[in-house]
Amino acid sequence: MAKVENNVIKKPFLKWAGSKTRLIVSIRPYLAAGDYRYVEPFVGSGAVFLNTDYSESLLCDSNADLINLYSVLKAKKTDFVKACKELSRQRTTRRDGTICFAMNSTTAAQASAERACSFT
Repeated sequence: MAKVENNVIKKPFLKWAGSKTRLIVSIRPYLAAGDYRYVEPFVGSGAVFLNTDYSESLLCDSNADLINLYSVLKAKKTDFVKACKELSRQRTTRRDGTICFAMNSTTAAQASAERACSFT
């Protein structure tokens, strides 16, 4: 069942088209109460997932980079934070306003974390 403590809605760290953050209060009555597994076929920013308290969840999406991001956050939080800090140091802004990052991964775990970080 969705859990919104003191009417506080947890907001996702990703901005995502179609995010359900504003609809959490309306969606809550339709979520099953009890010890169920929450299955999200189109996780996007994860707004609904973040505002539930199910004991187990399955997050899915057709966007492989998005799923990589969530997988890295679940399994390699430290690598993710390190990669984000390093990428922010290596960030350059071109004259046209685009932002570029230089990726220098040495291990598969670092590459996965860097890719997840660059996705955010």
